[in-house]
Amino acid sequence: MSIGRAVSERTGIARDRDDRAFDCVVVGAGVNGLAAARALARTGARTALLEQFALYHANGSSHGESRSIRHYPAPEWMALWREAEPLWRELEEEAGVALLQRVGVFTHASELRSELDSLVSLGVPAEAVDAGEAHRRFGIRLPPGGESYFDPTSGFILAARACEALAKSCADHGVTIIEGAAVSGLKQSPQEVAVSTTAHGTFTADVAVVTAGAWARGLLAPLGIRLAVYVSRETVAYFGAPAQAPLPVMVDYTTADEVTGQGIYALPSPSLGLKVAAHHSGVRSEEVPQSREPDARVVERLTRWVSEHLPQLAGAATRTETCLYTVAADEEFLLFREGRVVVGSACSGHAFKFATATGQRLASLAATGDLPASLAQQPGPPDGIA
Repeated sequence: MSIGRAVSERTGIARDRDDRAFDCVVVGAGVNGLAAARALARTGARTALLEQFALYHANGSSHGESRSIRHYPAPEWMALWREAEPLWRELEEEAGVALLQRVGVFTHASELRSELDSLVSLGVPAEAVDAGEAHRRFGIRLPPGGESYFDPTSGFILAARACEALAKSCADHGVTIIEGAAVSGLKQSPQEVAVSTTAHGTFTADVAVVTAGAWARGLLAPLGIRLAVYVSRETVAYFGAPAQAPLPVMVDYTTADEVTGQGIYALPSPSLGLKVAAHHSGVRSEEVPQSREPDARVVERLTRWVSEHLPQLAGAATRTETCLYTVAADEEFLLFREGRVVVGSACSGHAFKFATATGQRLASLAATGDLPASLAQQPGPPDGIA
């Protein structure tokens, strides 16, 4: 039974007469909130999507031109990507725009044989690449030692364009999108959930879906819902001109240290050049960081990495910015329902590529309280950089 149908059979809320009464209210319009609202609306649910800032803002985790698409060497993560990929393709067809860019992913570490073997066993046509070939094919200079492989079926997604396509699809399917709607509180009863905002009054719904990223923890705590996550401010830098960076996505585990976290990754950003960051290198906090200033130590380390590995792009960063990670234990996704509140903390710095599948799962939790049997397996922790 769809949410809309279930609500229509329930008394007490005249949803056809109240413009603040919905079948479902989604809190947070980052990529996961957009995907969840779209999936809900496509079931026939009357859906509102509340965003405290403007759509596509740069204060959270979903902004920027690109996000990597990387295959993980674990069956459950491969299954989740194979669930998400056709949904991205469907959105591409609906929007008439290309989102997935198959430029490949080049990975380097001290030892990668077992990871490469696992990927091949999962049907990924990855191949070992030595230092000479890496330089000939991609212009990448590697230090002595270590192992590398190239996966030609991975790459990156045009993130900003994807969010725009999801938002348009939401609107086309009847989602009410309200910007500048900062949520001040949630209150649930046996009959409904009330979502109060600072500037747009109170909305009521059969179910609320909270996909508020770094702000979710504070919103859920008064309901007694404990979200075991921390927030970190991650630094991103850009190098070279766009025409100089027709490169694959790169992951370098050999750089992992106290400054660079799990290691350095780089990927094309079509209008800005090469986007370079250090995965999980930000300062951890239980609160949303007030400062948005990039970490100068990280920028210096990223600049040195580019000079050493991609000398054709050497020089000062052309742009720096930050984004927020909301990180759970073992970097897992937290998707669950308590009462009339569904929580979608699909995060930990590697969620964007899975958003279409995550949205489907959240819609299922909102509609029935359960995941379909085919979706019930939640992936365990990923292996390394997103």
